[in-house]
Amino acid sequence: MAQAIADALKSSFFQNPSPGALGFLGVGLALPFRQIAIWSNPDDFTEIAGHADPKDVASDITVLYWNILGFHAGQAADEGRPHWNQAIGDNGERRIDKICQKIIDIDPDVVMLSESHGGTELERKELVAQLQDHYGTFYTDILPQALMFGSGNFVATKYKNTSLQAYEFSAKGGSDAKFVRKGFAVLSIRDDDNNLVARIAGTHLQSGHSTDKPDGEDGLTNAQIRNAQALEIKAKLEELNEAEPAKANIFGGDCNVNRRDEADIMIDGEMALLHPENPALKNGFGEKLDAKDPTQIDLPFLTDEWKAKNPDRDPWEAVDTIVGLPSDSYTLVTEGVSEYKSVDDPSDHLAFKGTITLTA
Repeated sequence: MAQAIADALKSSFFQNPSPGALGFLGVGLALPFRQIAIWSNPDDFTEIAGHADPKDVASDITVLYWNILGFHAGQAADEGRPHWNQAIGDNGERRIDKICQKIIDIDPDVVMLSESHGGTELERKELVAQLQDHYGTFYTDILPQALMFGSGNFVATKYKNTSLQAYEFSAKGGSDAKFVRKGFAVLSIRDDDNNLVARIAGTHLQSGHSTDKPDGEDGLTNAQIRNAQALEIKAKLEELNEAEPAKANIFGGDCNVNRRDEADIMIDGEMALLHPENPALKNGFGEKLDAKDPTQIDLPFLTDEWKAKNPDRDPWEAVDTIVGLPSDSYTLVTEGVSEYKSVDDPSDHLAFKGTITLTA
């Protein structure tokens, strides 16, 4: 009840591109109810049953990672993008409808979304409602214990024997540390004999402009924070796998690490964890495969005049990533399954599909 009141009070802020005094008043009034909701519900996520018949795990597991840009309307307006509830294109379809239809068309076994920051309005009334006939279990409101935004992660699965664990990052800084409870969610998939088959983790690492201090928060730059967060995910998967081995352990999402930019993949003179050639991970990186096309920053400038002035500049930015712990018991094949050529497309991030094939 407290969460429903908080969501209702904040709705004018989340839905209005210029929230003004009313929107900010709603946020202020919502804070005590949000705090009550946090105290009364200490769970790290909410599990919701879908309508689809549960699926047995097989040798191939498909997972879709996608940043759906599910932020509030004010941020959408500031960045010149359509809000998730806004109609785009010529047919008047809302952006969230296009996102859900794309997921249905791709039909992955597991869905890992990031930037699902619209609260109940986005997660339950849209994502769950539109996908419930296709998935058996949803994990929503992941790491919610924050006054404004939780982790923004959202998970859906077709499998019948799954569980979720969520972890907050210890490495964080800037606006991400102040307003978002950044972390990662680990989905465990078991067979009918309750044997652990795979762990699939989804995340959204430190944003590119979270801190503008030259040395970052606590002496760390954004790139250093992202690398530390990636190392935290790897360490947790290794810890869990030591306690109970799984055939495959992978993680992915919007990692905000441009894997084609040396400034992002070389940290303090050493290879970052998400460097494409780092042997510490099984790599799903595929050149332009996991790139945003074009980048958020470059979109307004990709005119013929801009291209003429920048003939050698490549607008691709590869930040959406799938990787895994090294193992001979599975293979990982990745595939880009969306495109972004205008703001009428659902998201400027790649819908990135991974196929995990169990080999032993």
